[in-house]
Amino acid sequence: MSKHKDHDLNVFYVESPGQLINAMEAIYKFQRKWKLLIRYNGDAINDQQIEKVLNFYISKNEPVFAEGNVVNIYSFIQFITTFLCVLLFDGKTKKYVGCHKSKFLKPFHLLRTPMILMDDGVATLAYLNRLKNEKRSFIQRVFSTLNPMDLFTALDLSSFDVAAVTVEKHNFSFLKSLTTDNDDSSKVYFFGAKYIEASILSEKSYENLLTQVIKAYKGRDVYYLPHRGEDRARLTRYKAIGFKIYEPSFPSELELVLSKNKPAVVAGFFTASLFTTSIISPSTEVTSFKIPNELINTPSLNYIYDFFLTFSNVYELDA
Repeated sequence: MSKHKDHDLNVFYVESPGQLINAMEAIYKFQRKWKLLIRYNGDAINDQQIEKVLNFYISKNEPVFAEGNVVNIYSFIQFITTFLCVLLFDGKTKKYVGCHKSKFLKPFHLLRTPMILMDDGVATLAYLNRLKNEKRSFIQRVFSTLNPMDLFTALDLSSFDVAAVTVEKHNFSFLKSLTTDNDDSSKVYFFGAKYIEASILSEKSYENLLTQVIKAYKGRDVYYLPHRGEDRARLTRYKAIGFKIYEPSFPSELELVLSKNKPAVVAGFFTASLFTTSIISPSTEVTSFKIPNELINTPSLNYIYDFFLTFSNVYELDA
């Protein structure tokens, strides 16, 4: 018989490698029996990294990682039936989800199903900013999928109004326990993002900003690490700008743990990789390059850069 009671079961739903890392860190922190629902979306890079992340944690032989059950999800119908079973038969469990915008979770947001958000980084900041600023009519509130959720996070949220929710803090304690101090003082990692694909920046603007990044690190080896959602056809242009291209097999959090020689500097625009680096490897220098507001096809991101100032250098770029 298990030493865990039914209400000790935690259920996690994730859709990406980064969300899976947060789920596994929660599993390690809480030391409870768990059920993990993993949705594979058909994107080769995303799905391969999910498998590698899961195998990484399971291979560590921590007892709690053997206390659970993994359910692979491949369709909306499969998710609905699986999640409904969790609600009906595991009603007292805590339900952790990796993204507040997941289309699979929209029906459950409409039903105001209690869930805990564990998507650290920019997505959580955007969620909190939207909760703060969005003004809606009564009808819009009734049918909104912007469901207030408690948080499981490594973020310092002291500058946000989170009085209405419960915040459970963590600090990537399992990954931190595996890190070493060996680094390469000449190496800079620059984490790319799918800003072009998401229509946040034009191709011309993005390449202009990358050119300024290379100038800032003149004389050093700067590696461009593309986001799994970026168009690989553009990488040859970034190489021509002056970057070395490095496509990691794991998300940034695990790269810091697995690399024999960590970079001395981790940089990017406003990617969550910068924040997680500052937590997992405090000795690594972190720099955030600020995109001018006039270049961004989205509302001001000043609130994000204000937060990044608390843990990184913020380097102003020209339009």
